[in-house]
Parts: sequence; C-alpha cells; structure tokens
Amino acid sequence: MAEKRKIWKTGKGTFVVSLPLEWAQMVNEKYKGEVYVSQFKEKVYVFPAAELTGLTGDLTVTCDDETKLESQIIAAYLANYGGLYIRFQENLGNVSRLEEKLREVSNKLYGTNLARISAREFFLSMSVAENPIDRVLDRIHFLCEEIYKESVDKMVSIPLSGKELSEKLVHIRNIEMDTDRTSFYSKRLLTYSLLNPESSKRIGIEDVRDVIEYYVIISNFERLSDLELELFEILVKLNDQVASTKTTLKLSLSSPGYGLKEYYEDAHKLLDKAYLGIKDEQSALEVLRSKNAVDKETNIEYRPGFISLENKKKLLDFIKSKPFSEWLILMEQRIWGMTGIGTNIAEAGRNIKYKPPPTREQPPFMI
Repeated sequence: MAEKRKIWKTGKGTFVVSLPLEWAQMVNEKYKGEVYVSQFKEKVYVFPAAELTGLTGDLTVTCDDETKLESQIIAAYLANYGGLYIRFQENLGNVSRLEEKLREVSNKLYGTNLARISAREFFLSMSVAENPIDRVLDRIHFLCEEIYKESVDKMVSIPLSGKELSEKLVHIRNIEMDTDRTSFYSKRLLTYSLLNPESSKRIGIEDVRDVIEYYVIISNFERLSDLELELFEILVKLNDQVASTKTTLKLSLSSPGYGLKEYYEDAHKLLDKAYLGIKDEQSALEVLRSKNAVDKETNIEYRPGFISLENKKKLLDFIKSKPFSEWLILMEQRIWGMTGIGTNIAEAGRNIKYKPPPTREQPPFMI
C-alpha cells in the first residue's frame, strides 16, 4: 500500500525521505543496511543490495513479437542483469498479449519479480540466490530422472487410457519446464560466480576454468529433458494410433529378448554413470570408453558395456516386427541421442577433475 511522504531538504544539495520502519529494519538486519537506488524518469526504486546483483538495463519493445520479447529478457537474465525497465511503444496499440508473455517469462525465471510502473511500463528485478553447484546439479538430474520414471512404466502395454496419458503428458511438460527454469538459474549463477570470484568458492567452484564444464553439463541435462519429453509425446501419438484401429490389438514396447523399454533402461544406466562421473573419474572413464562403436558388417552403432551389439541387433529386429514401426524408429532415435548426452556429461565431469598443465609448445590462441 502506498504512503505519502515528504522530501526534506537538509543541505545545499541534499534531500532526505523517510522509509517504512519495518522494511528498513529488515534490510538493516538481513542485508547490513545496504541498498541500491535506481531512477527511471520521475520514479525511484530502492532495493536491498542482494536484490539487484548486476546492471540495470532498458528494453523498449518496438514490435508485436512475443518470441523476441522472451529472448531479450532471458538474454538479460543470463547476462546477470539486476533489473530491466520494459516499455511498450504507443504504436503497438493493445499490449495485453505482450504483457501476458512478460508475466509468463517472469514466472519461468527464478529470482525475478515483475512490478508495473504504468499501463505500458514495467520493472523486472532479477536476483540470484547462491546455492552450492552440487545441489543445483542434483536438482536438474532429479528432474530428468522423474521424467524417465514417468515414461518407462508406460511402455509395457499400449493402448492406455487416453485421459491418463494426457494428464501424464501435462505433468511431464511441467517437470520439463522446471528443468528449463533450473537450467536458466544455473547459467545465471555461473555467470554471477565469474563476475564475483568470492562467490565461486562459496558455491563450490575452486577453479574458474570449471565454470565452462558446469555450463556444458547443465546444457546437456536441459537437452536430455527435451528428448525425454519428445519421447513421451511420440508415445502418446503412438497410443492414439493404436487406439484408433478399434481392435483388440495390444502393443508392448518391452520384450524378453530386448525391446524399446529395455533399451531406454540401459540408456539411463549410462546417464546415471555419467552423472556419477562428475565426481568419480572412474565412472566418467567407463562412459567414455564406451563411445559409439560401429559394426563393420552391418553398420550398426552400439555402446560397449551398456548397449551391446547383440542387443542392438535384437532391438532393430524387434522394431521391424511391430506394427506402427515408424513411431518406434522415432523413439529409438531419441533414446540413442540420450547416450550421446551421457558422453558429453562424462567428458565435462572428467575435465573438472583432470586438467593437464599448459605446455610451452602449445601455440597462442589467436582471434
């Protein structure tokens, strides 16, 4: 609730205005009394020091493009901006749809708070809470595991209840959105740690060179959640196709020999081992030693130690033997892509643990 207060002139160029007592006491205790003061036209905003962690930028929206608006806000967030003044130009007319997108993006980013200045002006504050990088990685790994668990259990017997699958799809999309939020927050945290070296050590990064490796790991988990969502969306479409035949046809994606369900399970064993490899070099090496192999006779790709050539052959025969095999091929492609993500995570994890010292023989990097 707004309160009217008077500005007092106390010196030649000094003006003073009182602040709400409870707010001032809270800032004094929690943030050591440090604040940022930001001016925009005739308005002034006061934030606790921890609430504004970087630059304050201006964004004038000149076109009715929701995607561009979202990209610009996310770019400022990842670049460690502490706040963003957003103005919609008069020639845009009704901006209710853009305002809705603005609120949607704000909800998508951890540590943001959207305040209305006027009918066409907003201020988006962006804070960053320091969390141990290990805890952040645990969170994003947990979310990817949740999508996997929700999906793999549905591969036993198709068709399933359309309503049940639709509800499950909404749930998985929400988890995937949470993965995106965690990914954006993680990248902002890493940028913040680069700009504030003392923060790096507080969140568990001893060597600044590790930041790029953590960035690679987080980006790959973000891509993993995308593939897992795509996999489930394909499963839903397959379910609809089977149900539309209006027969007693039952399609199982599992097989005592080796089916898609078993393939998905083995791919996630590789991913779990890759995640362990962030802290355990032997686990990382186990994944890296299983890099894609190709059988010369059949040109079939496999992963020694996780997905054998024999099992890959069984899987391909399994797919060929099933109706609607075109959907199964799409699912196989998504799962195979996940194994490549495991390699990327393991490689970045090993790089965190092992860094060969530079030698004089190495040529200088030129731009």
